[in-house]
Amino acid sequence: MKKKFESIIKYLICVTQEEGPITGIDIARQFRPEETTREATFRNLNAAFLISLCGSLHPHYLEAEHFIKTLKKKPDWKDAVDFFCKCRTLVIGEIEERCTKDSGFRENLDQLWQWVKDPQNLNNRRETVKKFWGFFFPEGVSLLERREDNINALRKKRTIRITRSNPDPIKNPANEILFTSNVLLTVPSPTTRIDNLTLPEHLKSRLHEIIREPQIYWYDHPIQIGVEAEKNEVVYGLKGLDQAVAFEKEKGILKKNMKVHCVLSVSVTHAGLHDMARAYLEDVLRREKSIRNLNVYILTEYDVATLTGKILNPAVSHYMNLKDANLLHEIIGVDGDYGRHYTFLKAISAFWQVFINSNVRGTFKIDLDQVFPQNELVRETGASAFEHFKTPLWGAEGLDENDNPVELGMIAGA
Repeated sequence: MKKKFESIIKYLICVTQEEGPITGIDIARQFRPEETTREATFRNLNAAFLISLCGSLHPHYLEAEHFIKTLKKKPDWKDAVDFFCKCRTLVIGEIEERCTKDSGFRENLDQLWQWVKDPQNLNNRRETVKKFWGFFFPEGVSLLERREDNINALRKKRTIRITRSNPDPIKNPANEILFTSNVLLTVPSPTTRIDNLTLPEHLKSRLHEIIREPQIYWYDHPIQIGVEAEKNEVVYGLKGLDQAVAFEKEKGILKKNMKVHCVLSVSVTHAGLHDMARAYLEDVLRREKSIRNLNVYILTEYDVATLTGKILNPAVSHYMNLKDANLLHEIIGVDGDYGRHYTFLKAISAFWQVFINSNVRGTFKIDLDQVFPQNELVRETGASAFEHFKTPLWGAEGLDENDNPVELGMIAGA
């Protein structure tokens, strides 16, 4: 099965027909090992990985394998190469395991292989795409035909008939909505000289110790401590929110002296970062003078543990007669699985309403790579971001296609 799978991947990325690869991307052209800039090296590594998935069938296979082995010997690149090599092993292993356990999957793979190995089929692109989707994305095959019918059916299925608008929608978004976000922090890259970073000396000293610790959590795009302000997602995201608030003030939606509250949960990749995360972020935000319309609250795993231990656990014990003091610690926190910080950022709004601001009625979680394109919003919809929050559809009730009751309790950016 491995050889058959390699043939299929080769058809995807290699020029084997007049029109080129079925993906439209000729990976061999991206593999130029003579180019050695950092960007080029990553491109070459990615191309070498895909070529290696084709096995010895690909004309550049030996060259790609040599590139991977040579690059792995360089300390700065070892981790990246190990990641790609591990992924290659997992891909092949998953295909072989699935073929062993699922005869239908094995039969589909065999049929696709029979198709791509026949030269007469190579230029029948429409049928080829259909067969590839049938193997890799069977749920989407129906989209290739009767496209408009499928689109209309999906729209009908997702249509909600409103039976009751929210009789008391949000009126003052700045006071009634708690904005939240999650900050992901990690250590500087191995190529970064910590002593050259623009950080207080005590933080640089601590970083020298932390980089020797094992990594305990992995996140999709963590911020490297010490990264330049223009590349720092915390700065980018909060500036974007701050500018959105400034726009609302200019438009007269918010009062000039009003500030928006934003809670940041802080997840870290190394245990040692727990005790410096707050100090680092405070230093970053202290340097960023342009953020004037926000009150920012930073909550680390330590803060959440304190909040849970001193307030929530005693409350649960008193009001619910629940004696397991560790239960909430397992559920609510900001490190580890995505669900922990996501659960926390929902729970904190209820806490906020009880203990800090009883006017809070909703939460809006932003991603730190998100901005509010206010001018475009107003031009295309006639309303700014905060005006959209005031819609009576947020909190409305309705019926779905099958007359099941639906509450429109979540608002999402798009």
